[in-house]
Amino acid sequence: MRARFGERVRPVYDGRSRPHIGAMHLDLSDEEKAALIQELHDIVENDRYPFSPRIRTLRAIPCQAMA
Repeated sequence: MRARFGERVRPVYDGRSRPHIGAMHLDLSDEEKAALIQELHDIVENDRYPFSPRIRTLRAIPCQAMA
């Protein structure tokens, strides 16, 4: 079924599937965690669009990883 111009298409939700991804817990060593945080830092600092939603999300990850 195609939506006509101007109509909103609503996603189908059958009540059984989850509409989002749950929390992911990684079991990382301290060395792996440090490498991941360094990579995220490099991506955030060198991105062309520092205030994009993608970069804001990536910027928040090291704070959660250190907790």
